[in-house]
Amino acid sequence: MVSLSYKSSSAGLPVSSNADLYASDGEIHYLWSYIQGSIMIPETRWQLRRAWGMCERHAFIAVAAEAEFRHGYLHGPAIIYVELMERAVADFESLMAAPGFVVAHRLRTTKPCLMCELGYSSMSRTPIVFPDYIAAGRRLDHIRAMAQATEPFWRAQVCGQCANNGAPALCRNHLRQALNRGKVDLNQENARIRYIHQHLAVYGQSFVWGFHNTETVEDRAALISAVGWCSGWKPWLILME
Repeated sequence: MVSLSYKSSSAGLPVSSNADLYASDGEIHYLWSYIQGSIMIPETRWQLRRAWGMCERHAFIAVAAEAEFRHGYLHGPAIIYVELMERAVADFESLMAAPGFVVAHRLRTTKPCLMCELGYSSMSRTPIVFPDYIAAGRRLDHIRAMAQATEPFWRAQVCGQCANNGAPALCRNHLRQALNRGKVDLNQENARIRYIHQHLAVYGQSFVWGFHNTETVEDRAALISAVGWCSGWKPWLILME
């Protein structure tokens, strides 16, 4: 039997140091095209949905690069993560009475990280080099400013196992592990997911004409919470160090 679950390649290894937060020039070259339009290609969106975004490192650098290239205007990531959190809400709603291992199975990835599958890593290079945009894609100024401004709200959603601090919150990966052990308060996790989705939906709507500037700091924080929940929190914790 062929497994429908995937593990990230070495390109998607968990983030362990500050150096891992910086995209390689090959990754930036890819992300420029991704941000400019390929993010809206149906096949790309479908893979992102089935992979719950990207692996821990690539999920972070994709949002960080877009924040730099678009000066903090994160409409694309908001669209992607509203869809993913809608999926999470629907999965929990339909499975609240199901055994934990069934919920864990529903929350698995059924496609690999898009960038890992294409072979992108911290060692990737490109023959097409434009120093200015490579330097821009490697900066973390905008994403750090956003994380600092919204920290009071997303910090409460940080997975206790990612942070190694015993907090009750869980990211998707650690939630799956806990569900398979049968040690999860599903009502609590359902409430957390609904909270993230509710505020992220407001943030996503704020990019629509007629709703500009209707979001709050708490709503903007939900984008970081969604990325952390889907892929893992270590990049955000290292960023804040």
